[in-house]
Amino acid sequence: MVDLEELGDDSQISQQPQRLCGEFQGYRGDAPYSDVLLPWIPRLQRVLAALQPYRALNTQGHPYPVTSEALCCWYALSRFNELVLKGFESSPDFYQGIPQRETWRGSVVALDEYVVFFEALGFAAFLTEGGLAPEPFQPFFHEIVEVVEDPLWSGEPVTEHAYWPGLMFGQMLFSRAGVRVRCRPGDLNKTVAETSRLHFTYWRLRRVTEDLSHGWGHNSQWSTHFRRDYDTGDAFHFNVDGRHPLGDEGAYRASFTPGDWKREERYPDGLTMQERIELLIHRSFVRSVKSDGEGLPYDHRYSPLKPEKANRAG
Repeated sequence: MVDLEELGDDSQISQQPQRLCGEFQGYRGDAPYSDVLLPWIPRLQRVLAALQPYRALNTQGHPYPVTSEALCCWYALSRFNELVLKGFESSPDFYQGIPQRETWRGSVVALDEYVVFFEALGFAAFLTEGGLAPEPFQPFFHEIVEVVEDPLWSGEPVTEHAYWPGLMFGQMLFSRAGVRVRCRPGDLNKTVAETSRLHFTYWRLRRVTEDLSHGWGHNSQWSTHFRRDYDTGDAFHFNVDGRHPLGDEGAYRASFTPGDWKREERYPDGLTMQERIELLIHRSFVRSVKSDGEGLPYDHRYSPLKPEKANRAG
């Protein structure tokens, strides 16, 4: 593991991805991949060498300190990633059912260049082909872009097209794939799933977003922490740094101090436990028609066993 202090002048490692974000955002040429992304690969490889422990969930068997500096670095890199995704959303081949909220005047990177860039940094891309053989929809891996409600469909919701690929860093999810989902009417609410507020997200071109950097000044917003989700094989772990576990009502209540719980009772979020889980794992509502301003998922965590593991445990 590289000591973070060995990264030269950038003692705060989050400054490197932040600078990339600014450089990419300000670029007005015709070759963003060769002019911007390629020269950044060696510098980011050094940064990610210091972040290798985050490939796995920190546990007793794999202990490492989770630092604010590292989480800010991950957040800054995710902000750059979201800038690239906005370029994908601006494509005329992108789903046109939801209009753009702004005109995109930034750079557009080709999908294959995007994959090559992140794979050079040690990420593994998934759903790299646009057209897909149907596979089960899983909110851990998939961000809903489009919903097709099919009255002839008899199975569970499936993904059938990827608008952009997803990225994993070992067991840690870095970016979900943007997908089209086919389902029976009623399995998902098409309007809600496509347009509701997307949390833990700074930018999207076609929907309202919110993360904990919103409302802060330019410098302060870079102190935001990245949301860590892990696929450990037997379970999905959503927002592992959240303070309040979802699922069991008793455990949820016990995670609050007495004073905080009194405030919860006085100012309830208006959500059921299942709605809190929906909001956390999808990062938005996909069924609930409650206001997407209700509920703040940022302090919640959830670690369900995968269905096959849960059945075996039962």
